[in-house]
Amino acid sequence: MPYLSQKGLDNLRFYKYSGVDKSFLANLCLKRHWDWCTQTFFPLWMAPNLITLLGFLSVVLPCGVLLYYCPGVYHCAAPRWAYALAALGIYLYQIFDNVDGRQARRTGSSSPLGELFDHGCDSLFVPVAGMLIFNGMYYGAWGTWLAFWSTGVPFFMAHWEEFHTGELVLGVLGNPTEGQIVMILNLLVSAVYGPQLWGRDMNDLLGANLLPNISLSEFMLALVLVSGQLMTVYNTIAVLRDVAAKKRNVVRSLLLLFPMSIAGFATTAWFWVSPAKLLETRTASCVFFMGLQFSYILARLMIARITITEYNVWNPVFLLPVVGLLNAVYNKTVMMDIYLFYGVYVLMVVVYFHFVISVVTTLAAHLQIKCFSITPKVPGKTK
Repeated sequence: MPYLSQKGLDNLRFYKYSGVDKSFLANLCLKRHWDWCTQTFFPLWMAPNLITLLGFLSVVLPCGVLLYYCPGVYHCAAPRWAYALAALGIYLYQIFDNVDGRQARRTGSSSPLGELFDHGCDSLFVPVAGMLIFNGMYYGAWGTWLAFWSTGVPFFMAHWEEFHTGELVLGVLGNPTEGQIVMILNLLVSAVYGPQLWGRDMNDLLGANLLPNISLSEFMLALVLVSGQLMTVYNTIAVLRDVAAKKRNVVRSLLLLFPMSIAGFATTAWFWVSPAKLLETRTASCVFFMGLQFSYILARLMIARITITEYNVWNPVFLLPVVGLLNAVYNKTVMMDIYLFYGVYVLMVVVYFHFVISVVTTLAAHLQIKCFSITPKVPGKTK
């Protein structure tokens, strides 16, 4: 079955992107910085999707370096320069992620493909850049898992809200701009003092017994969880108001959360009961496995919104971790647990890349554009 129906492709003529960024730092000063970067460093022949891809690669490179030195990810210290490189990578990603839309408007090349490609890379940023901060802040295996979801859930819920309202709202709390700045600062601290600093007890750092016995990294994670969940509550209220105003079926709206919920809970339960202790022994692989599910399910939701077509909540991808969970509960064999994990992991990689290539080529052919190149515009005629 194709990912894009002919009806969905025909509906692209109604496409219009709408978004609001309430970031304090972006509106205070960073927007002017991004405008300057767009005009200074990116020529008119450079396609927005190419900028998006280069931005994503700017975090893939330091992630590869970090995994080379710390393949186990947690409670491991890489060379200090690796954390400085990671901070630089996230800074570049933020610039490229905000320049690509400006370049699209500047060259008159905005398209549904550009939105999907941009937000698809954003969804992959969650596990890839997350791996940098998980190691840089000295999280344990389950702290890493919780940190992944503390950023992933607000991101997904914002797009769930957009599915209903037609507008992507990046709020004051849990805003990606401030989140990325915090990540950069945290990684620079790790570059100067080493990641072990984040594992120290808060009371030791304060020099007084004022807080429960939690580490600095746990304290920071709690702040991220609180801000993220407040945004989730805001998204939910916005959706419920929209559903009530348009007299839609609230159960149908909540069912849109079903695939991600099943994938998340089943994967978490599998790793919790895993005979092979998969999350503790293969942390990076586990996070990337969930990250691919996360990105795939979110992209299917975005496609349904953009093409004004039905979203199929019974997509079989979320059954992959269910199979692993059932095997872990009833088989309880360590080697079978490992073999099955890598089996569904490879299958998820194949499904994901088939999906990406198919959607990109289909949209490019229908819109009669190229993904990574554009026809240069005459400066006086650019939009």
